[in-house]
Amino acid sequence: MAFEFNKLKEDVTGKADEILKSVLESSKYSMGKTSEWIDKINSEMISHLRDISPNFKYIVSTVVLQKIGAGFHSEVTSYWDPSTDGVVLSKFENESLICLSTIICVAI
Repeated sequence: MAFEFNKLKEDVTGKADEILKSVLESSKYSMGKTSEWIDKINSEMISHLRDISPNFKYIVSTVVLQKIGAGFHSEVTSYWDPSTDGVVLSKFENESLICLSTIICVAI
C-alpha cells in the first residue's frame, strides 16, 4: 500500500491518460454532453485512485473545451509535503475538443 505520492505518480498518470482517451477519443464537442463526460471521467478516476491506495484524499477537476483556437491557461499551486503529496495533469485533445484533468493526491 502506497503512502508516498511518488510511488503512485506513474500509475495515476497512465490511468488518467487512459480514462480521458476511452471517454473522449471518438467524441465531437457537444455542450450538452460535457457534463456527462466530466462526470464519467471524474467518477472513473476517483474509483481507480481509491483502489490503488486508500491512504490519500483525492481531488479531481476536469475541464472540457471546444477547440476553436481560443486561449486557455490553468495553474495549480499548493502548499503541502512534496515527499508524500502531489498532482498530475492529464490532457486529451482531438479535432473538436480539449480536455484537461487535474488530479490532486494528499496523503492522510
